[in-house]
Amino acid sequence: MIITDEEIICLKEFKYKDNDKILRVLSRNKGNIQLIAKGARKAKSKLLNISQVLCYSKCDLTNNRDMYILSNGELIKNFYNIRTNLDSFFMSSYVLELVDYISRQNELISNLFEMTLKFYTVIDELSKYDDVTKDINILVAMFEIKLASMLGYRPVLRNCIYCGVSIKSNAYIDTENGGLVCNECLKKYRNKNLFLLNNESIVMMEKLIMTKFQNYSELGNVDKVLLNYIRQYLHYHIGKNNFKSLDMFKKI
Repeated sequence: MIITDEEIICLKEFKYKDNDKILRVLSRNKGNIQLIAKGARKAKSKLLNISQVLCYSKCDLTNNRDMYILSNGELIKNFYNIRTNLDSFFMSSYVLELVDYISRQNELISNLFEMTLKFYTVIDELSKYDDVTKDINILVAMFEIKLASMLGYRPVLRNCIYCGVSIKSNAYIDTENGGLVCNECLKKYRNKNLFLLNNESIVMMEKLIMTKFQNYSELGNVDKVLLNYIRQYLHYHIGKNNFKSLDMFKKI
């Protein structure tokens, strides 16, 4: 079976034989799939530009048992600016790792491809400038909490998850069960995985979920404690907290 004009984002590449590559990609319609790019490591290969990590392309694929053969394609965007900015590169690589892990654990996830593409488009534009670490951290946190929500772990941020009472003040969030806990229920569930958030952080977390990537500047400053908690929240629910790109970023 031949699939034409399939949009893909390359997540990982592996050397194969003398001149070939095996690619793991996120495709718009198939989810996480593996491709063989024959001759892609040759300097004059027509597949050279479209078989690199982070490239966004439109390709023709041929189904071959348990993977696909990349027979032809057109590069749409290589996100060049991300590659020239160290902070952008490492944090974008972390998101690639996230997407690869999540998409391999699940069948086709609706809207994951589109969300990933929008994220990298905004990060690439931002990466033209210096001193963008703060902005990048906000955008990554937006991706993390949106991803958690997409996977079914959207936190309840207006009511107590146990009794339903409205909460408009500082409150503990139950990481395991994904929502705020009122003071009365807190007495019963002290042994849960709880984290204290002030009201400003609770409001901001909801804004991070609802705001489009291209409008991130409207959010203003986001507390580092909240940024760290969002990562902790996502990692808890996906059952993975070790990512090579994050470890490397911390070392530099």
